[in-house]
Amino acid sequence: GETLTFDVNWSVFNAGQVVATLVDPGQGRMPSEIRATARSQGFASLLFKVEDTFTSYFDPQTICSNRITKEINERSKHRKIDIVFDERRGLALPDEQDLNKPGDPPKRVENKIPGCVEDIVTAFYYLRRHDLRVGHTIQIAMNDGGESHDVDVEVQAREIIQTSFGKRKALRLEPK
Repeated sequence: GETLTFDVNWSVFNAGQVVATLVDPGQGRMPSEIRATARSQGFASLLFKVEDTFTSYFDPQTICSNRITKEINERSKHRKIDIVFDERRGLALPDEQDLNKPGDPPKRVENKIPGCVEDIVTAFYYLRRHDLRVGHTIQIAMNDGGESHDVDVEVQAREIIQTSFGKRKALRLEPK
């Protein structure tokens, strides 16, 4: 396993941090698991407090998402969401519970998917499998429970960034 930490910046402000940990790297068993947290920090936290937790399960060979569970805590919005991606049937099967209304039944709908899709967490790992070259665009089929969307990710530039380990070479990617 490994842990990846991403700083989230909004203009000149540090807005938060995302930490993703590969819990089970596969090793012949399926599915693999990634646990991720997203938290707002500093000034951004005063404007919009975020404390979200995600657990994603995926096929380690294809990086296709099998399922993602999300616990969303953003200001007064508190939801628990479980999305199963049934690649064989071509369906995303979300189950969403509003934790502010525990007596209400969960919201359940079926949405078509194009077979293999990525969720918000597995998309990072999917990108890492590609040859990232400046000027190239990578297309990702993504689903967050509703309609699937093709997201184009542009590899924009090589940069030197400051990290807690010193200066490191990095690539800047931008999803469209």
